[in-house]
Amino acid sequence: MLPASEPIPRRKLSDEVFDRLKRMIMSGEARPGQTLPSERELMDRFGVGRPAIREAMQALASAIERSSAQAGEAAARARHGVDMAGQSSRMVVQLD
Repeated sequence: MLPASEPIPRRKLSDEVFDRLKRMIMSGEARPGQTLPSERELMDRFGVGRPAIREAMQALASAIERSSAQAGEAAARARHGVDMAGQSSRMVVQLD
C-alpha cells in the first residue's frame, strides 16, 4: 500500500498564464511601457484559449492597480514625514 501523500493542487489555466506573464515582466522580457503580445500571440505561445488569456490579463491589471495604489500611499506617507524605515526606497510593481 502506498503512503498517503499531499494532494496535487488544481490550478486554473488563467493562474498559470498570470504566473508566466508575471515572469515575463520580472525577467525584463516585457519592459515598462512596452505593449504585451496580442491575445492571439499569447494563445499560441502558451497553448491556451482566449478566456484563460483574458482572465490572466484582468488579474494582471488588478495587481498593477493595487501596486500603484500602494506606491501612491507610500509616497503620501513620505511627503508627510511618516517613518519609512525598513521599506525599499524604490517603487517596484508587486504582482503577488
